[in-house]
Amino acid sequence: MNSKEIIKNKLREWTNEFPHMSFIYEFDQRDNTHLVEVSPLTDYESNKKYAQFEIDFSFYFERKFLGEEIIFISDDSLLEITNAEFKVSALSISESYDFGLLINNIISDVDCSNDNSTNFAIAA
Repeated sequence: MNSKEIIKNKLREWTNEFPHMSFIYEFDQRDNTHLVEVSPLTDYESNKKYAQFEIDFSFYFERKFLGEEIIFISDDSLLEITNAEFKVSALSISESYDFGLLINNIISDVDCSNDNSTNFAIAA
């Protein structure tokens, strides 16, 4: 698995652990840097459990992918994500591709069958 996929998978995991948080990801090829914007700001600054997850992952990542760097920023950082490749929160996952397509997957269980039966299932 490449570095981008490992980051995306980790961010998906973190939304399970921190369902009120969201993450935006971008890769800067010029300097081989992965940027992750974390919100809300209060968790970025003061959630000790999240901070430990971030530190542990940063150490793991930079040992595994020599020559690449990962930087976590807040939404009020001087660094900005200008071309997001991936966005994830507990409610949605968005991924953009080089050809400009943006796919939104709302995490839910939707029955699209047309059999006129009543479905009382509740999506979690």
